[in-house]
Amino acid sequence: MQGAPNSRPRLRVGKYLSVWFDGISYSFGHGLYTALVSNVAQRLREESRERLRRMTPAERLAEALALGDDSISAYAAAHGLARPEAQRRLERAGQAGRLPSRVMREIVE
Repeated sequence: MQGAPNSRPRLRVGKYLSVWFDGISYSFGHGLYTALVSNVAQRLREESRERLRRMTPAERLAEALALGDDSISAYAAAHGLARPEAQRRLERAGQAGRLPSRVMREIVE
């Protein structure tokens, strides 16, 4: 069954991605999706590395600290905690399973 020359493609997603266009079915295995996503991920990794390469060590440190602050804020918001309590819980979780240290006990408690 032939569709109109300018008909829109129809997609069906299941085990395979099927595209129907002008009465012709084109099927792609799930490997196509994986390949496309992998290419996007690779490009994002390369862009991130390039951006970090252009930064000074001080800028990279500032970014790392800002990411840590953002993580604490996100944890606090997700668990309905005040920021200091969230930071305290994250510090305790980071020490779980480690040998106790007097210095860390004094900092965390």
